[in-house]
Amino acid sequence: MNTSTRPMERTEPTATKQIRVLVVEDDTEMRYAIREFLTMTGMQVDSVSNGKDAIQVLDRNAYHAVVCDFRLPGATGLDVVRAVHTSSLLGSYGSGPKVILITAYPDWKVLQEAREAGAYCLLRKPLDLLQLGDLVRRAAGELRV
Repeated sequence: MNTSTRPMERTEPTATKQIRVLVVEDDTEMRYAIREFLTMTGMQVDSVSNGKDAIQVLDRNAYHAVVCDFRLPGATGLDVVRAVHTSSLLGSYGSGPKVILITAYPDWKVLQEAREAGAYCLLRKPLDLLQLGDLVRRAAGELRV
C-alpha cells in the first residue's frame, strides 16, 4: 500500500514525552520567536499561520497546549478554542489542549469572550516569553494523561 494513501492516525501526547505545543500566529516574526523559544526550552512545537489550518492540525494531532493569537485570518482564536472543545479534538486523555490566547488589543469584551469560549488564559502582547513558557508548562501539567 502506498503510504501517501493511508489515513493519518491521530497522535496523543503522553506524560513520558515532551510537552507538545501548537503555535498559531499570523505574524511570521512573532510565530518564529515563540516557536524557537519554546523549542529551546525542550518542548516539541508545531506552528501554523491561521485559524483554519490550526483547526485542521488539531484534528490530526494532539497537543498539551495551544498558543493562539486572538485575531487571525481564516478563523479567529475564539474559533480555535471552541474547536478544541469539540469531541473530535478531545483525544483519549479526556480533555483537549489548554489554549493560551494572545492579543495586542486586550479589553473587557475580549477577556469575557475568551473565558466563555473556554480559553485557559489571555496574555497581552508584547509577550514575556518566560511567562509564556511557564504558562505552557502549567497548562500541560493540568492535563489528565
